[in-house]
Amino acid sequence: MDRERDWVETDLLFVGTAVAYAEVDRPHALRTLANATGDQIVTDGKMSVVQLATAKKPADGQIVLKRR
Repeated sequence: MDRERDWVETDLLFVGTAVAYAEVDRPHALRTLANATGDQIVTDGKMSVVQLATAKKPADGQIVLKRR
């Protein structure tokens, strides 16, 4: 769980979608729990807060995804 959070943070920074992040402690979050099959999950209980970068206009000829 923590590795996935870190992976998302670094990927967003690397591609320029984010400009900064902070990991915030959640003192009441569970640190140890189990999934549906009984495997133990251990986490540091932190939450990631990410500052997204300002959107850039696409260059001519680039594909633009439409919003819903």
